[in-house]
Amino acid sequence: MGLTKEKSLNNHFFRNVILMLLVIILSFCLITSVSAASNNSTSLELNNTHHTHIVTSNMTNDEIQSVIDNASSGDIVEFNSKKYNNVSLVIDKKLNIISTVKSVLESSHIVTDRAKSLSVKNSFGFYFTSNSSGSILKGFTLTGNPDYQIMINGANNLNIENNTIISGKNGIYINNTKNSKIISNKISKVQDNGMIIYNTHSTTIKNNNASYNGENGVYFFNIKDSYIGYNDFSNNGLNGIELGGSTSNNTIIHNYLRNNINNIFINSTSYKDKVTQNTIIGARMDPNAKFDYDMTGMGVLFGDSYKSSTKDTGIYIGYNTMGFNAQFDAKNHMKLPIFKLGDNYYVTNDGRLATAHLCPFLLGGELGWENTGYLRLGFTQKGNQLIGKLYDKAGNVVEAGDFDIDQVSVDGNNVGAASYRNGQVVINAGKDGANVKIISNGRTIFEGIVKALDSSQSGQDNSKNAQGSGNSKADNDNLVNGGGSLNNTDNNLIAAIANRNSGRGSGLGSLFGSGNSNIKVNGSGIASGAYSGTSNNGLGTAGENGQGGSTVSQGSASSSKAYEIAAKKAASKLSSDNTRNLAVLAIFAIMILFVIGYKRRNKDDDDNDDY
Repeated sequence: MGLTKEKSLNNHFFRNVILMLLVIILSFCLITSVSAASNNSTSLELNNTHHTHIVTSNMTNDEIQSVIDNASSGDIVEFNSKKYNNVSLVIDKKLNIISTVKSVLESSHIVTDRAKSLSVKNSFGFYFTSNSSGSILKGFTLTGNPDYQIMINGANNLNIENNTIISGKNGIYINNTKNSKIISNKISKVQDNGMIIYNTHSTTIKNNNASYNGENGVYFFNIKDSYIGYNDFSNNGLNGIELGGSTSNNTIIHNYLRNNINNIFINSTSYKDKVTQNTIIGARMDPNAKFDYDMTGMGVLFGDSYKSSTKDTGIYIGYNTMGFNAQFDAKNHMKLPIFKLGDNYYVTNDGRLATAHLCPFLLGGELGWENTGYLRLGFTQKGNQLIGKLYDKAGNVVEAGDFDIDQVSVDGNNVGAASYRNGQVVINAGKDGANVKIISNGRTIFEGIVKALDSSQSGQDNSKNAQGSGNSKADNDNLVNGGGSLNNTDNNLIAAIANRNSGRGSGLGSLFGSGNSNIKVNGSGIASGAYSGTSNNGLGTAGENGQGGSTVSQGSASSSKAYEIAAKKAASKLSSDNTRNLAVLAIFAIMILFVIGYKRRNKDDDDNDDY
């Protein structure tokens, strides 16, 4: 009986040792396989990395075209020489066409056989077909005299970025595309249009400069749901921006339009388009322009084809900075119904504060200024700084387009120039009761005394002949709520402003006369969020006032050879990490089951022995 028990115990011991060894071997195999799978995943990713094809200047156009044709979708075609001649290339797949040395390409003015095979009748530098969706064109300077330097026909999700165009008949032409981005390009001195955007959806036109071109900075026809922001369209031979065809739900924001024949020409059927926080100044009259002479020099001009697609859903024009336009800041066509502008900041044309030049066919216009919504510039004193902001009639701080101030005088001393940027003017000179004079374009647009008020004292309105009192809560910016009656409409300053929380008073007497107010300066405001510029992360910043909002742009990778790789590597790593974690958990589970089984087996053996 004892020998049998001893033999049984030995058998159990060796069996358990063998099982333990099997578990260890199995665990080792699992860990090794997971590690190998992870490494193989990374290796596979690297092996599938899109190839880079180098293009040099000693290659002919046909040879370069052959490289492009033989590349695989997603590959990089890199131009690494300084100068290329007689270039006319067709992109018929997803490719990243880049130059890291700012290559200069002289585009051909000849319509090539390859273009003719595609039924393209125009000459070009680059032509993107509908098969090229997702492509990138970045880092080139395009010269020569083609019909179009860049043509895009039917391709989606393209990025045309950081290119310079300095000659040709037209710059960039886009037709029948969506979700494409035209970002940080410079287009100048082309014979006709800097950009022509046809039949597009959800297109981003951002941070471009299209100036000194023969006709339009940019011409839009049949576009919707697109963003046109932070561009400079100046000194063009016709319009800065022209809208034609059908336009809907487009946002035109924070653009700088100056010294065009007409800064904005609206000739489309519009549905909920928005023109806001732009700088629209200095349109010039030109007897040689394609328009009749008396139809030039307009900040905003409505053409005879403009109409709202439905009642009260047409284009909105508000919170822009407008002024110094040779004829009208805004002019409606005499055949159209009277159009109502939103509130804008009208930089003076004649030395009188906030007097706009609006045609009689706009609500208010020259004959009814009192019916026109407008913004006013007001200053408060904070420490040794004077802070200027724009206010609507309710006393809310709002943001309009940027503008420059040529000269600031404080107590008779010239303290230099200043600028309205990001919703405010900051003048680094000031004191309680300072006399401030603002001059722009050689004309005084602002003059008066700025006094910082103690929130515990009665509000004093410091404009001429206007005085009032108010009861207010303290504010960190020493902004208080006051009120008063308005006796003089010219050259008034906001010296009593509603605090950020709430207050009581009889209205902003220095600005808009009497009336009850319960104001929040930083109220809902307007949605002024927009791109802060291109960045690797593509992050936007919200506007200073109001609800704001951030629109995200798609940044490009900082390395010229990593356009398609980084995101995939991250996904691969995440997947392999998850697999490894699951394997480890499985191993622990097996070991726990083994221990439980071992203990139960020993218990059974002990019970049998007792028996």
